[in-house]
Formats: sequence, structure tokens, C-alpha cells
Amino acid sequence: MIGHLEEKIKQLKPFHEVDSIPDLYSWTEFENLINLRPFMTSKRVNILNKETYKWDNAHWMLDVNTFPPVIIQDILPNYMGYLTDCSRINSKVNTICAQLDVFTNAASDAHMFFNLVNHNEEQGFGIHSDVSHNLIVQVEGSTRMEVWDIVDKDEIGNIKNIPTDPIIDVTLNPGDLVFVPKRYWHKATSKTKRLSISFPCQPDLDISKIQQRYWINVAKLVG
Repeated sequence: MIGHLEEKIKQLKPFHEVDSIPDLYSWTEFENLINLRPFMTSKRVNILNKETYKWDNAHWMLDVNTFPPVIIQDILPNYMGYLTDCSRINSKVNTICAQLDVFTNAASDAHMFFNLVNHNEEQGFGIHSDVSHNLIVQVEGSTRMEVWDIVDKDEIGNIKNIPTDPIIDVTLNPGDLVFVPKRYWHKATSKTKRLSISFPCQPDLDISKIQQRYWINVAKLVG
């Protein structure tokens, strides 16, 4: 999936590519995923607001810490959010994680960002830096992505303004991507309703404990 990016990624410098990973995921797949209640655990679902959600236990639920569909339905038009632990949502995403594990010598995951709210500068993290390298792929909609040639060596956090122009300032459309090495300041602003997948690669984790990337191919089993 991303073999053509290997040398660029290994340089650990910011870069942008157009139409580099098309057809990675879709709104239809996202719909199927969020309706699979066992996947929607309170640890996996992250909503960018300060509200606390509670619900009653339901019959037959093996994991009661999963969001009821009616709450997700209410969240989607009002708040941006993201889902963690998504590296196995399909074989393409799983393959990218497997390659990133090798290219960065780090433990990678997939975080799915969704924004079905009308354009709003306040939705999102603002200008921030991360402890992980991030390969960010636009799946649906458009996102303005800004990356500054400034590395935060002391602490990770958010700031309102940086007194320089970004070295990358682009609009990501489906299939486009940006690579942001760890501690580089960056900002993502949704320009439309948006679905994107960020692949964080954290190099300070025990590489011997990376997730298994083997993909079970049922078509081969049934012949």
C-alpha cells in the first residue's frame, strides 16, 4: 500500500502527496463500523467535548461499556471525534500499519477522525504537536493541513499561534496525505464534512509487543 513512501518516511521530515492512497475507506464502511456496537467502546470512542455520557445496561450485552446507537446518532451532527484501535478495520488499513511498523521501527495504530459538523474553526485540536509520527490520509471530504518547520523538543501540547508561516499549507482531498514527524507543530481544519485516518507511529514503545498484522483470508479457506 505505501511501499512508494518508504524512503520519504524514513527521512522523518514532513511531506505532502496528492492522490497517493485512494479508496482506503468510505462513508459506507464507516456507517457499518459505528453500528457495530461491540466496537464502540467507551475507551475507543473519543468525542471532542466535555460531556459525560451514561446509559442503562441492555439485555444480551457482553460489554456494557459500549455507546448505544441513539447517542452516537446525536453526537455525529454536533461534535468532531475520533476512534482509536482501528488498525484492523479493513485489510488495506492493516497493511499500512504493518508497513509503518517496519519503516519507522515503531508501534503503529490507526485513528479514524470524523467530522459531520458544518465547518467550524473551533472543531479540532488547534495547533499542536504529538509524541508519535503521523501519516494522515484523507478518506472523504476536504481538510486544510498546516505543518510548521518547528520541532517542540521540550513538551507536547497546544498553542494558539506560531510566529512563522507553515512549510506545508494544503487542502487534502480523498487519497491525499501528509506525513508529520513527532513533535512537529501542525493543525488540521475540516473544510467540509470529513473522514480521515491518522496512523500514529510511536517509537518509544516496546517494538516486540506490536500487534499481529496477519490478515485472515476467508476466500482462500473456502476455496
